[in-house]
Amino acid sequence: LRRDTLLDSGLQVSMLSLASLPSFVVGIALIVLFSFVWHLLPAVALDLSPRALVLPIATLVLGWMPFTARMVRVGVVQALDSEYVQMARLKGLPEREVVRKHVLPNSLVPAIQAFALTAAGMPAGIVIVEYLFGFQGIGVFLIDSVRSRDAATVEAVTLILVAVYIVANLLSD
Repeated sequence: LRRDTLLDSGLQVSMLSLASLPSFVVGIALIVLFSFVWHLLPAVALDLSPRALVLPIATLVLGWMPFTARMVRVGVVQALDSEYVQMARLKGLPEREVVRKHVLPNSLVPAIQAFALTAAGMPAGIVIVEYLFGFQGIGVFLIDSVRSRDAATVEAVTLILVAVYIVANLLSD
């Protein structure tokens, strides 16, 4: 909504920076910052408390957010430049109503598609996050199955991950 401002440029640069960082670098940076510098959150926890889940979830979200945020921006810019938004403004609708009724519904479609496509990178991100934060989950299970050359288990876990990806894409469509 505030295209070509200092805030817009700063957010674009920060999103590009986050998109260029691998998830293990983001996770390590969050651990160093929140666990060792500020002593707010545990680096590794043996229980599944909400406090213990903040850093792993933040690592995954910060890996997905740049792509989705950029797609939302593109969708909003395209919707703001469209003829139906110009017509709504010419009719005298307040800007808040134009944004709520005309811009947002039409700009979220590319974002939903981008979010579904980032689900493809989820298995790799989950494997890294589980290893980094010491969780026993499907990623660690997959790695252990590959190490022990258990082909049936690797196929089953891969099938589950592929099914999640397909369902995410179908829901986004």
